[in-house]
Amino acid sequence: MIALAPIALAIAAPVRAEPIDDAPPLVMAVIDPRAALSVDALWLRGTSPSVDGVVGKLAYRHQLGAHAWIEGGLGVAWAAVAPETGLSLTNATVDAGYRLTRRAAIRARLGLPSAAGGGRSGSAAASITALRVDDPAHSAPSTTSVGAYGDWRTDGPGDRPKAYAQLEAGIELWSGDTFTPVLRVGVGGGVRVAPRLILAGELTTLAYILDAGAPEDFVHALDLGATIRIPSGTLTTRLEVPLDRAFRSRDTFLVGLAYRWGRSTGDVPVPSAEASLRIHPTARSSRGL
Repeated sequence: MIALAPIALAIAAPVRAEPIDDAPPLVMAVIDPRAALSVDALWLRGTSPSVDGVVGKLAYRHQLGAHAWIEGGLGVAWAAVAPETGLSLTNATVDAGYRLTRRAAIRARLGLPSAAGGGRSGSAAASITALRVDDPAHSAPSTTSVGAYGDWRTDGPGDRPKAYAQLEAGIELWSGDTFTPVLRVGVGGGVRVAPRLILAGELTTLAYILDAGAPEDFVHALDLGATIRIPSGTLTTRLEVPLDRAFRSRDTFLVGLAYRWGRSTGDVPVPSAEASLRIHPTARSSRGL
């Protein structure tokens, strides 16, 4: 009976779901400090004038100690605005973050002006910028930007929660042809519908209330998507639609596909201020947040 017990337990054990922490947000920042390589591809479309655009970005995150990280990213943008097409780099980004507790993190971003500022390349960068409701500074021509943010994320009870929620707030300063201060707020969450599949939604708001010359005080974008956990990382797809009339009148939308390569967040060390009360003497906890 003793020899057969482990076999019986193995047969009775349910299929193990991946931790909900492994679901990266659709637009908001990932607050897992561990090293990861990510590739992000976007297709954008708008009318009046007719614009088709494709953006690809490669980013690498390097862990610094137990709770901090630094991440660098650079992309390429292509746009077709009849009768011309153009290709440009996006603005290079450098992010630094620190995980304060199991649920909270702070981070800062510096955007360097590597996007083209003139010619067909500059026109392509400007066209992509006009369609990026969620992050215009990413490809704005000849623009330097800085940002400071706070992120808070929580998940449901138990070792294998079925949902998560995340809140992000920050301020950005863009310096290009003009100086633009922007407040940024994001709220979203996801629900596990299968052991490795999570459906998610996010609402991003950019507030230009500090800029007296801004044509709009608020701009909103809604993202709906899904994350699939695969052995080497996560694959995320999303559809973004603007909620404001100025963008909806142009039939603007964005489709994104992102792959994030990295280990599970299950054994990320977290500050003792949020230590779990659960004791697992024979197995490491799977919760990373």
